[in-house]
Amino acid sequence: MLKKHRAAFVGLGLGLIVSLLVFLITSFFYLFQVFELRTLDYRFSFRGERAPPQNIVIIAIDEMSVKKLGRWPWPRSYHAQLIDYLSQGKPKQIFFDTFFLERDKEHPQSDQALISSTERAKCVYFDFPFEKEGRKTIPQNLEELIKKDSRHLNLFKGKKLIEERGISLPLDEIIKVAKGIGHANIYEDEDNIYRRASLVKFQNRIYPFSALLLAGGYLGVDWPEIGVPLDERGEMLINFLGGTKTFPYIPYYKVFNKDIPSKFFKDKIVLVGATATGTYDIRPTPFGSMPGVEVIANALNTILTKDFLLPVSERINLIIILILGMTSGYLSSNFRLFLSSLFVFALLLAFLILATLLFEIKGVWLNLVQPGLSILLTYLSVITYRYSSEEKEKKKIKGAFQHYVTASVVNEILRDPEKLKLGGEKKRLTVLFSDIRGFTSLSERLSPEEVVKLLNEYFTEMTEIVFEHKGTLDKFIGDALMVIYGAPIFYPEHAQEAILTALAMREKLAELQARREKEGKAPFRIGVGINTGEMVVGNMGSSDRWDYTVVGDAVNLASRLESLNKEYKTDILISESTYELVKDLIEVRQCGLVKVKGKEKEVLVYEVIGRKAQ
Repeated sequence: MLKKHRAAFVGLGLGLIVSLLVFLITSFFYLFQVFELRTLDYRFSFRGERAPPQNIVIIAIDEMSVKKLGRWPWPRSYHAQLIDYLSQGKPKQIFFDTFFLERDKEHPQSDQALISSTERAKCVYFDFPFEKEGRKTIPQNLEELIKKDSRHLNLFKGKKLIEERGISLPLDEIIKVAKGIGHANIYEDEDNIYRRASLVKFQNRIYPFSALLLAGGYLGVDWPEIGVPLDERGEMLINFLGGTKTFPYIPYYKVFNKDIPSKFFKDKIVLVGATATGTYDIRPTPFGSMPGVEVIANALNTILTKDFLLPVSERINLIIILILGMTSGYLSSNFRLFLSSLFVFALLLAFLILATLLFEIKGVWLNLVQPGLSILLTYLSVITYRYSSEEKEKKKIKGAFQHYVTASVVNEILRDPEKLKLGGEKKRLTVLFSDIRGFTSLSERLSPEEVVKLLNEYFTEMTEIVFEHKGTLDKFIGDALMVIYGAPIFYPEHAQEAILTALAMREKLAELQARREKEGKAPFRIGVGINTGEMVVGNMGSSDRWDYTVVGDAVNLASRLESLNKEYKTDILISESTYELVKDLIEVRQCGLVKVKGKEKEVLVYEVIGRKAQ
């Protein structure tokens, strides 16, 4: 229990430290911010396109219109005719996303036509550029600044104001008759993708973007009263409905030629803007390249529908990072590696699903990069810590046990130290006994050094065979060896592996005999006994000295089968229980029923001839 509490404490502590480091480091590197912005784009793509509203339509100055009406820019009288025709249908608003900053020198009289039609329509809006102004932090006393100088809320009037501001505005006459003008500036994010509409602070005054101005006019209020969620730079995230042409496009020339009934535009917001490639008003967005006028349409729809995207605050983001990081640390430290990995993956997946659903349903933008890094890096940190700690523990255990238990037992202990306690369990396994025939008389003819050399050579070769066939070398008993199959790691083919071991021993013995004959040494034979049955396997001995072994009648029978090789003049004998599991693998000769010492029931014994031909 103490170990569990210590693991939980380490996991939570590492989660806290790693999460704080992730938050601090990623907050200062724009590359991570770019990654986060891209995750926003993926959420747009996953959400897919949405149906456009019925009240916003785009009149597109497209390639076909340029082909039909002539080289761009057109005489402003064209726009005057367009305004007059649209006005017949009583649209709610008409907006031109094209600049009229200077007089039309080629067609001087067309300026007046545009001014007159704008005055008659009483619903026409224009935009203008801040050519040198970039992003600036909008002061918190935004409302005070707006109230202090409300002249620019909807209209700019008079050359004096223009000179004061130093802004490139439309013609003064157009300003006087227009319903309103807003700035056209759209600023790209760090990865050069356009996702936001922005207020502009210029000479201590705040200017609205066109979509915000249009929304105020449509709703019949001044734009500051709408309540748009803005960040510290006065920017609003645009909730894009889809890619280019999500909003309905009507070619300019069709309206100009009156091919579209004017009543079609009743109560609609009509946005007039360039979509032709040569106009250079194409912006990269989360849904791909898009004309600037459609970016404005998306921003306008975001405001009118109040379908705002809401990024979480830095404070909330930090709390999420800490919670997820510490949860990852706890899961990584309190379960086995596979379960830890599974739980941490599930945590990450659940957070991704939650972030996706919140974005799609509520428009909430949860950061993914920082929390995701917090989960993964905490997991890696805890696993690394666990690995280093467990390696120290493994070395300690190996140092204590490798000299008197087999390597397989040590490995099982390393996987589960609880197995160090005394006790066992009943399992159906296979046991093999093997010894050298007539070893006593053989050893009498050899010097002690030759006996040791013979045994070392023999056991080395046979042990390699045992390990090749997944056997657990239980012990050496003089000139004999005892092998367990199916423990400590159970595998169903334990009987087959025991038989393959015996056949390999036979082949290896033939090689040893040939080598000994060349050296003029006496040959020797071996006997092998194999049995399969229920036996008790586990750690057995005293509280401070034990051995991993098997006991039971099935074990005794394997030992006695090995001894019977002397009587039958054979080298490999197996019991009926083993034969039933391997009869498709080997050729045998039935030796008959044998009454084995200590057993009431006679046992059917088979001699193994060899493997069946394939």
